[in-house]
Amino acid sequence: MGKLPRLLLTTALLLTALSTSGEARPRSLPPEASAVLARADSLMRSRQYGRAFAILDSLESASRAPSDAQTRLRALHAHGVGLALTNNPAAARPLLAAAVPLAQSLRDSVTYAESSRWLAYTWIDAGNLQRADSLYRRALPVAIAAGASRAEGYIRLGQAYIQLSNGRARSAIPRYRAVATHFRKLGDSYGELESLVGLGRCFSNLGMWDSASVCCRRTATRAMALNQPFSAGNALNNLATIEQYQGDPLIALQGYRAAIECFRRGGVPASAGTAAVNLARMLSNLGRATEAEALLDSIAAEAHPRGLIELGSRIRLARAQMYETQFQTNAARAAYRAALASPDPLSPGDWLQCVSSLARVLGALDSSSTGLALLESIPESRLRTERASAGGVQAEGEYLNALSYLLVSENRPEQALAAANDMIALYQARSNDAGVIQGLCARGSAQTRLRRMDLARSDLSAALRLWRKQTNSAQGQQWIQTRELVARRVFLLTHEAILGDAGLGSIDGRVALAFEALKQVKGESDRLMHRRLVPGDTLGARVPSLARVRQKALRADEVLLDFYVTRHFAYALVVSRDACSVLELGGEQDVLDRVTPFRTLVSTRPSAASPEVESVRQAGRALGDWLLGPCAPMLRRAHRIVVSADGALMGIPFEAMQIPGEHEPIGLVQEIEIRPFHRELGSHAVA
Repeated sequence: MGKLPRLLLTTALLLTALSTSGEARPRSLPPEASAVLARADSLMRSRQYGRAFAILDSLESASRAPSDAQTRLRALHAHGVGLALTNNPAAARPLLAAAVPLAQSLRDSVTYAESSRWLAYTWIDAGNLQRADSLYRRALPVAIAAGASRAEGYIRLGQAYIQLSNGRARSAIPRYRAVATHFRKLGDSYGELESLVGLGRCFSNLGMWDSASVCCRRTATRAMALNQPFSAGNALNNLATIEQYQGDPLIALQGYRAAIECFRRGGVPASAGTAAVNLARMLSNLGRATEAEALLDSIAAEAHPRGLIELGSRIRLARAQMYETQFQTNAARAAYRAALASPDPLSPGDWLQCVSSLARVLGALDSSSTGLALLESIPESRLRTERASAGGVQAEGEYLNALSYLLVSENRPEQALAAANDMIALYQARSNDAGVIQGLCARGSAQTRLRRMDLARSDLSAALRLWRKQTNSAQGQQWIQTRELVARRVFLLTHEAILGDAGLGSIDGRVALAFEALKQVKGESDRLMHRRLVPGDTLGARVPSLARVRQKALRADEVLLDFYVTRHFAYALVVSRDACSVLELGGEQDVLDRVTPFRTLVSTRPSAASPEVESVRQAGRALGDWLLGPCAPMLRRAHRIVVSADGALMGIPFEAMQIPGEHEPIGLVQEIEIRPFHRELGSHAVA
């Protein structure tokens, strides 16, 4: 789902933030101070925040005598809460940090509980979950003892949020349900709705998509009926993400736009911007890169004058990630560097993700030693801070993933093994199966470098078993969400542990062993092949063996070119009824360097009389020599070629290539069928 929206940031809460009606009240104040606080409250309700804060600042400054301590406390508390509610939690933090010990010394339990829960919120906003949790733990028993029921509810809501952010969605579910009941009894509709929003996120994180969808729909409908636009926006944003993963992309686009409108109506520009970033990412994934770029530009133009520093940083990170998933690797490298060098710093968690992504890109473009040097330059103290932040689990997982990959590339398998084991332990503790799969594949790659091939294949088998457990069909949400996260690891490990292990016997036998492992995460071609074997069956849940494909799916005059693209290896399984081979192509960047000029030439669509036609033919011949030359004899014998592309080869017009030894492009000599794979997350979708 990405980084969660802010927990309590909405001006609607101004109606309750400075009031404790219906529960225990703080001590009374002198009439003059009460009048000043009432005036400040009135100004904030009418959104005249500057005037309100000036009044509160004057009151706090004038209340330095010991006898005025209670007045000073209330002024600090009101000023801090007001700043937090108006999108300035960093400025609120020192005021609330002064209010908490003052309330404790005055034995004002109600204000202590309220100031503590708002101070904890500012630490959540800063990404420091440990400090927030410590505050919550100290304040909760005080709130209960003082009868401060509203503060108790928001403290419990914050604790559930921290649990969810730390990857413990399953244990957060009963917490969210209990706090929703608590707010319902108080008649606090906002608190109840935000609890239900959190519950929906828990279901989504656990892959319980039907429950998540129902929860989000009900929450959005109720929030709109109760005129709670912030909660409605949160629910709609989450619902759109669910639709993006497992439903209709067009409905998802509508959902993100509706969420943006709700956030704007609620006066929460930061959350509107976050939903707009989600919308831009989805447009990019759908191949609408120009539209996505324009949307990011418009969000950035709006964020800067509003002082939304964190949103601006998130936009820069999103832009870099979009470049990477669009295979614009050089642009991604520059964008990741710009995001790190910006005077507006990335939030904790986002910073570590950005560094890890840059290291991975440097490993692909420059050298693995360059990427590894970047990761190893991070001070241990900084790593501890990043790991303790909101989103720290995801950030640490990406760091360990990049670290293990680069250590393997640098032939330091023992250290890579340690990093992979840390990654497995991290994700197992949080029941994150997709992360465990990555860790198993990373460990298997390290084992291959240590020549422990049996252990490597054991890790591969364990990863695939876990994959099957989470994937009921090739169209399942878990498959779509995690395909990019695990596929390349599976492809690379299969290449090293099976295809590259001559001790397993002939190439025919190794291709047969590799085929089923690879097909479990390839996707679309599985379903199409399965429908041939079982007409009318649209599920395609079980991957057929290579022997069955050769006997039943492939005709005598057909050849299957099944491509797999990883960072270090790109290869194809070339399969006919009577032969198998493996076509080695180098790495992803090598593929990109060769296919991009050809794709560019073809996309200009020259007329038949145009001189560019000959350029296209020459490029098609050159690419055919490199890509198809090693398997040319098998291809020339085939009447029909079936292509299942992957990665940088997606969308390449194979029909315009020329097989060495032929005088015309493939499309004029033989039948060719392209079987596309739709990637909805982490890459552009190709129809």
